[in-house]
Order: sequence, then structure tokens, then C-alpha cells
Amino acid sequence: SLPPPLLGEHTEAVLREAGYTPEEVARLVEKGVVRIQAKERW
Repeated sequence: SLPPPLLGEHTEAVLREAGYTPEEVARLVEKGVVRIQAKERW
């Protein structure tokens, strides 16, 4: 079985599917509204 996703692992993809532009996503990250987790696992 696969491990659960990391917090914020799919945030960018979900926001893009919801119609947010890359610039809008970047602004949300800068303001601390959302968190984008690196795709690498430790």
C-alpha cells in the first residue's frame, strides 16, 4: 500500500484544476494561505 500524501503535496494540482493560474497559486503561497510540499519523500 502507498503512504498517505504529505500535507500540501497535491495543493498546486488541485488549485490548477479549480482554475487558478500559476501566478495566483504563487500569490497564495507567498501570503501563507496554502502550502506547497516538495514532491520528494525523505
